[in-house]
Amino acid sequence: MITKQCSFCGKWIPVDQTCSCRAAVMKKRNRERHKDYDTHRRNREATGFYQSREWKCTREAVLNLDQGIDVYRYMTDGTIVPADTVHHIIPLRDDWSKRLDKNNLISVAGPTHGRIEDEYKRLGKHEMERRLTEMLRRYRKEIVE
Repeated sequence: MITKQCSFCGKWIPVDQTCSCRAAVMKKRNRERHKDYDTHRRNREATGFYQSREWKCTREAVLNLDQGIDVYRYMTDGTIVPADTVHHIIPLRDDWSKRLDKNNLISVAGPTHGRIEDEYKRLGKHEMERRLTEMLRRYRKEIVE
């Protein structure tokens, strides 16, 4: 087994792993970052919505409707990846009335969600919204039905 030395504590670990001391530091940093985001940047109305029973039920229904598959990955490169996130194609801040609209909600994996956000910046918000809406419509028509 090939090992490397942790730059934080000096312990020898396999090259494909992160040292437990580093993982603990990163977990703490992430927790602090999320706390700061929730306190200073996140819309309070949106925070309450994401914690509501109404959202949790809708989210679960959408994941089931999409068969637990990352729709974006499946439709772009044919890869089947489990979905763990439901993305609002048109964001809450742009149209609150679509917050529970299943035609505005697409199942994706966490890393895909970040990729989609990058595409919004690269292609432009309206073009990416159009592409995602069409992709979701095709997926649900061709695959789910």
